[in-house]
Amino acid sequence: ASPTVLLFSPVILPLAQQRGLEHAALTVVIGSLTSAAGRLFLPWLSDRIGRRRTDLILFAALAVFSVVFAFVRGWWVAVLYAALTFCYSGQAALLPAFAADRFGTANAGVNYGLLALGMSAGSLVFPPLARLLQGESAPHWIAAAAAVVGAAQLALESGKHPGALKDEVCSPGGSTIAGVHALERGGMRAAVMDAVTAAAARGRQL
Repeated sequence: ASPTVLLFSPVILPLAQQRGLEHAALTVVIGSLTSAAGRLFLPWLSDRIGRRRTDLILFAALAVFSVVFAFVRGWWVAVLYAALTFCYSGQAALLPAFAADRFGTANAGVNYGLLALGMSAGSLVFPPLARLLQGESAPHWIAAAAAVVGAAQLALESGKHPGALKDEVCSPGGSTIAGVHALERGGMRAAVMDAVTAAAARGRQL
């Protein structure tokens, strides 16, 4: 899963205040509600359109929202944070079903436990990485890059061309394709490549 909540939740109050949201505490309340909604709605959706397709939609949404989140101010901070918690928590809630689909129900508890540990390990890796890279936008690019990597892994496993997968998750005239278009126009590919290269280079230095 993309580490969006791990990166933004610890700093959401000062971040919201810094970006001009007067009632910053409401961001936490709204984020908690959308987190619960994501845990209920997205597993239900995955039962109907498939786990892989749902995960691809979530990775695309998390990448787009993580980048847009870097530029919003005022109440849009709460809106984008709510969208991120909705997607992140929904993706976490998919893990048990995803593990059962992938590995079967034998040892389901252990398999899910290992996946959950993987997500928990992100709390030890991604926030320090964001501090090492410095810059206010570093967490946003790390979150977006992680979502792109997750989507790429699913794409490789599917054996389908990335263009075909994009068409599966982007409805014509929808918000996802609009976000993808904006990212392409703003040089998202180059930015993600630079973020991954910088993180790898810094990791080698350490």
